[in-house]
Amino acid sequence: MILIADDDNAVRLSIGLALKHAGLESLAVGNEEETLQAVRDPKVSLLILDMNLTLSSTGRQGIEMLRKVRILRPDMPVILITAWGTVPMAVEAMSLGAGDYITKPWNNKDLIAKIRGALAGAEEARQEAERIDTLDDVERKAIIEAYLKVGIDEISLSDTSGMGVPNQVYEMCARVREKYPQASWWLHFHNTRGLAIANILAAMEAGMTQFDGSFGGLGGCPFVPNAAGNISTEDVINMCDEMGIETGVDIVKVMEL
Repeated sequence: MILIADDDNAVRLSIGLALKHAGLESLAVGNEEETLQAVRDPKVSLLILDMNLTLSSTGRQGIEMLRKVRILRPDMPVILITAWGTVPMAVEAMSLGAGDYITKPWNNKDLIAKIRGALAGAEEARQEAERIDTLDDVERKAIIEAYLKVGIDEISLSDTSGMGVPNQVYEMCARVREKYPQASWWLHFHNTRGLAIANILAAMEAGMTQFDGSFGGLGGCPFVPNAAGNISTEDVINMCDEMGIETGVDIVKVMEL
């Protein structure tokens, strides 16, 4: 199902009709709250997102919406709708993970072609990810069991490139905790794409309680050019404090170091 997010009812109806004629099912929403609720539905396979969800928006709202959607559905393809004045912003959004954009007024034939291309690309990526995950699981199992065999039961799962996403983190953490309950797990997340704090929260939801951090987010990755450092220790403590999670660490004293 294709999700159409635009505050203009005429645009929603027009695109919905074009999709219907192309044999594609759609759902239309008109504001940010409805959009964020709808993208949680696993039946939604692609989002068509207006860069200006309100009349007062300058396009920045679309950028922020894309960031939120990426956290909820990191692998879902997104096509942006933009006016000529916000094309540079659409290009910026593509660097954040949007797959393509269309400009108003649009050509229905081009729009359908972009949608079909994005859906095909997403399916190909999903199949490739499944293949890689299968290989990774085999290698991960061999490494973990080799550690446990020689008595090493404190093991760190590390995302040193900072490319991990919350759903991936949750699934992996849940699997290893279930399969290897005798191990004491640590998690190590770099913040290259700004998702490290979200990844830590996902790991917590899977039952993990031990995390690395670095003051001020210092660090990097020797094999990933321009990768960010480990998640800021201060950010992790602050999040836990705000959520009522006891860490035993005084954030004020940490900030004074």
